[in-house]
Amino acid sequence: MSDRLPPYSDEAERAALGCILLAPEKAGRLLSKLCLSDFYDARNQTVFKAILKLWAQRQVPDLLALTQYIKDQNQLQDAGQTEYLSALLDATPSAANFDYYVPILKDKAARRNLLRLSGQAAELAHDETLDARELTREFTEFAERITARSSEPKDWVKFHSPSECRNFVPSAGHLFVGDCHIARGNVTVIAGAPGIGKSRALTGLASAGATEADWFG
Repeated sequence: MSDRLPPYSDEAERAALGCILLAPEKAGRLLSKLCLSDFYDARNQTVFKAILKLWAQRQVPDLLALTQYIKDQNQLQDAGQTEYLSALLDATPSAANFDYYVPILKDKAARRNLLRLSGQAAELAHDETLDARELTREFTEFAERITARSSEPKDWVKFHSPSECRNFVPSAGHLFVGDCHIARGNVTVIAGAPGIGKSRALTGLASAGATEADWFG
């Protein structure tokens, strides 16, 4: 019997959880892409379930809230202690990398399911009271479903719930003017009738950005 561990990526599991903790205001969207079976490490399963519980209770699942919840549930040892939880934030450089880790987790989970399926097939194949053709059909369909789940569809359009929008906290230096009126990395259209000062206003904005002076207050 092989003593190899089932396929899994410890780095991807911890990084995916770290992404959620780095961007707790996006937890709803991120959690919707994962399920418990995507995690193999028991510590990561405990952490994932705790994050789900916090989100279901309408709490922002940041590191402080997560740690306190796990302590209250007497699951700190199951979650790898506070040092393991704190290290999750260092497991990924940015929450923007989340979509990179999800396909890795899905692929590893599918492989674990296929291994489990092969074990079940081996046991049932020895039961000669079962019809071999029927067993073959059922296991083929099951394997196809596993394979389909392992491929993450492209998220072309991202939808955010009202609560996610309400709880959004822009990072430092993201907003230039107003309440998301002019933001870093976004396209802003300045419109108006000719001669009202659009060009002068934008020139003044550029000058204010360079000199750190006020721009229209």
